[in-house]
Amino acid sequence: TADPPPPPPPQPVSDEEEAASREAAIRDLVDGEARVDLAKLRASALAGLPAQVRADVWMYLLGVKGSEKADDDAAARRLETEFADRVRRVDPDDALARRIKMDARRRVQREPAGAVPGAAGAMVDRYWHVVALFLADSDLDYCAEMVSLLEPFLSVFQHEWCVLACFRAFMERHRHMFNPQGLTRATGNFLAILRHALPEVVEHLESEEVDPSRWAHQWLQGLLVKQMSTENVLRLWDAYLAGDHGLDFHPYVCVALVEAVQEELLEADGVEVLTLLQQVPTRGLEISHLLAKAKNVRDDTLGQGIL
Repeated sequence: TADPPPPPPPQPVSDEEEAASREAAIRDLVDGEARVDLAKLRASALAGLPAQVRADVWMYLLGVKGSEKADDDAAARRLETEFADRVRRVDPDDALARRIKMDARRRVQREPAGAVPGAAGAMVDRYWHVVALFLADSDLDYCAEMVSLLEPFLSVFQHEWCVLACFRAFMERHRHMFNPQGLTRATGNFLAILRHALPEVVEHLESEEVDPSRWAHQWLQGLLVKQMSTENVLRLWDAYLAGDHGLDFHPYVCVALVEAVQEELLEADGVEVLTLLQQVPTRGLEISHLLAKAKNVRDDTLGQGIL
């Protein structure tokens, strides 16, 4: 009797099928009946979240939703009602509201939707509503970088009350960067890491008299929102929110980004250096590669006792 034919080789899984499978697996974690397994959710988010589930997952990673799901619906209704009531009582013409609107208009004008009639005004309203209500509950002073940091949340969440709740939780983790002493300390640590990892670049920046405050403050405080596409920022923040090191990992990502453009930096001089650092060429940048490089930088920095 002839041997049976060998089984056919497994068919390769397409990118679309793999993405759909990941989305379904994460959706199963989020939609569980009673309790969300946060450890599994973090592990899934580290590799980057599908856009369709990012809003739900971020709410868990930021602690806006707890692992016990029994009270989620009631809490959501309460937050939504509270937000609508507070927005009605905010003066749209006070000095702070006008400052936020001015910065928001600048931001919106750079977005494609900002050119759509009527859309720009609605987007500006979303920015100032959230920032004004956040500041009403905070002891932080307003900073234009808050408008930039809000952009990823506005791209992820449909409802403004969700944006406010998540932005508030996020800023609790990032608030030290809006304190002059905290920002100065973080910048000093970042430059120490950069000098250890890329001494030639630092020497070049110093020889060209590039003031670190002209670019490093923005990178650290603004978390690269102005330097990267929204898609890349969201992927990067997935890793920050899910990872063990949180936003403390960001300086190492910044060093990895400098390394990615070091050839261009070393060839530039004068104002060209600062322009490169303020408008980093990130086309074709792979966030997974950037994160892997950042991990190597962190391991080496801590292993050498730099900080």
